[in-house]
Parts: sequence; C-alpha cells; structure tokens
Amino acid sequence: MGILTAEKVSYRYAVYRRGATLLAVGGISLDIAAREFLGIIGPNGSGKSTLLRILSGSLMPEEGRVLFQGKPLSSLPQSQVARCISFVPQNTYLDFPFTCREIVLMGRFPHLGWLGLEDAAGLAVVDEVMHLTRTEYLARRPITDLSGGEQQRVILAQALAQEGEILMMDEPTSHLDIASQLEILDLLKSLNREQGRTIVVVLHDLNLAALYCNRLLLLREGVIAAAGTPAEVITQESIARVYGARTLVEKNLRTALPNVVLLPAHLSDRPQDG
Repeated sequence: MGILTAEKVSYRYAVYRRGATLLAVGGISLDIAAREFLGIIGPNGSGKSTLLRILSGSLMPEEGRVLFQGKPLSSLPQSQVARCISFVPQNTYLDFPFTCREIVLMGRFPHLGWLGLEDAAGLAVVDEVMHLTRTEYLARRPITDLSGGEQQRVILAQALAQEGEILMMDEPTSHLDIASQLEILDLLKSLNREQGRTIVVVLHDLNLAALYCNRLLLLREGVIAAAGTPAEVITQESIARVYGARTLVEKNLRTALPNVVLLPAHLSDRPQDG
C-alpha cells in the first residue's frame, strides 16, 4: 500500500435537469507511492480536478474511500489532513488585499497552537518557501495587485509553508509563460528529489507531463484509460482514442521521453520530408 490509496472512489455532479447526474469519477482505484511524482492528464471534463480534490480530502467521494498511510482520510481531523496534504486548486479567488507574506503565513495554520501565534521556526519556514518560490520581493505587495503568474507563485509558497508530505496542484502552470512554467515544475521536481516530497499534479500539457512525471494517469470520462510511465501512456494510439486528436509522438533525442507534435488538419495530410 502506498502513502495514499484510493479504493473505488466515485463522484457524480447534479445537473440542471431534475434528478439527473453527471459521472465525474467512476470507481477509480490507485496507489500513490511515497516520493512519487504523479501526473494526471486527460481532456476537459475527464474528471482530473474532481479526482485530485477527492485525493486531497477536500471532496468526499460518494462511494469508496481514500487512505493516508492506511488510515481513512475521512477519519482524520482537518488540521491533521492539512499537515499531511497541501492542496492548490486550479482557481484561487483572491479579492481581499492581504500582503503576499500574510498569504504565505496562512499556510502555517495547521501548525498553530491554541493561541494562534506563529513561532520563530514557523516564520523561518515562511522565509524559506518565499525564497524558494522567488516571492521575497513581493512580501509587502497586496496579492490583488499581482499578475496571474505572480499570484501562482505566492499560492505555491503558501502550500509549501504547510509542510505537507504530499503536495497536490491542479494546473500549476496555468497563466504562466514558458520560462515560468519550467521554473515552477523545476522547483516541484527539486522538492521531489531533494526533500522527498510526494507530488501529484494535474497537467494539460502532455510534453511537460512526460518531462517531469515518473508516472501518469490518463483519464477519460471519469475512469482510467491508461496508467504507467510516460512512454507507456503517451502514444499516438492513446491520444487518438482519448482526445480524438491527430498527433505524431516521437522520442525526444535528448531525454528519450515521448514528445507530442500536433498535426493540424490543414497540415496533417502534407507529405513529410524523407
């Protein structure tokens, strides 16, 4: 059994028509090993975000259960879950002008005593994670004044301040330019390799998923369509079957990992050189 285990978890959303429901996650079982870097991929509406919320404990499954180190997540106090799992949702709505340092300090709430006061060690953690995420210069800026990419780095710093054994992020590279995407994922990879953090991320970019994740889950309509290494999961056949897209999947000559080349309709029928 891994550090986190899902046992046949399912969840349905109510839709506008009376009595109708929409299956988001259907009977998924998986083990997440300690120190793993797991990527969850799949088309829009395939259940990625719902599954991540279930794994994080922020959404209770209608069927099945999630275990942390063999104990049902639902049986643990919320503060203990927050010390075990740091979760960053895809959209974090921030409309009150807290300073960035105050936002990061909020990540320390699971570790506060009954007086709610942070000690020197906790403040040192805040300084460290703001340094790691290159947000020190934003410490006194209101979070509402920042760009989307800057906000993303501050929210990541907040999650790191929780010091959870598992870090879960839903689309951590959204709103970021190419350089910032690599910067964030490089940081996550460093946390995984050097600090032993277990990382679980939802990603849309298949090439980034192949470059950074040790294992991938490919979802389709709420179930696992494929699971394994990037080379096992990211294939022309699986992309065509799950996404309905025409692609060319080649082996990256430098990394030996799969690299997805999109084939737009106006180009895909052209003869290739050679």
